[in-house]
Amino acid sequence: MARIEASNQDQKPERKLNFHLPVPRFRLGRLIRLVILILIVWVIIQVSRTGLWQIPLFSKYFYHQPQPIRIASQVDNNISELAKRVQTGVGTQKISISEAELTSLLTNSIQSTRLGISRPNLVAEDDTMEFSFIIPKRNNALVRLYLIPKLSPDSKLEFEVKKTLVGEISVANWFIGEPTKLLLTQELTTALKFAPKIQQVWLEPGNLIISFKPA
Repeated sequence: MARIEASNQDQKPERKLNFHLPVPRFRLGRLIRLVILILIVWVIIQVSRTGLWQIPLFSKYFYHQPQPIRIASQVDNNISELAKRVQTGVGTQKISISEAELTSLLTNSIQSTRLGISRPNLVAEDDTMEFSFIIPKRNNALVRLYLIPKLSPDSKLEFEVKKTLVGEISVANWFIGEPTKLLLTQELTTALKFAPKIQQVWLEPGNLIISFKPA
């Protein structure tokens, strides 16, 4: 037992080595600046995708010029001629207004009102109408409205804006869509001024169909 005790006395106490790894400090200021930088870049990308401004580098890589569904041909007509067609069609309680006639109607109206837009184009599909135009003073940016014809409670023709696109970006309808749709509504209301109350309105490819209540 004495030898064992002597052996224990000869042992030196163990030295514990403590290693402290450097811990990176969390700097809130750097994180905030990084988030702000990312947000600014994101905003510039979205603005460039509208096509309203030519932004160096960003427009080249992020903006792709959109196109209408198709270009509607135009015919030589005006509101009075369209009104005559409406009155002529009342006898059958249904008329068909082609997208070419609607486009011509809008072209004449825009030229007289000077709204700062040009090349109106209206295309009728099965369930929606695409009303497109360009803004010459804003880099010829293309605006597209997607409309659905419907009747108001007092049987007047109006349009509901389902979507508004400026370039490739969807924007709030009240920004451009709601004010611009009034142009189409006003022109058609003028043409239908002497017609009986509308009973139903719907779309067919290339045409807006309106039926009237029997006199």
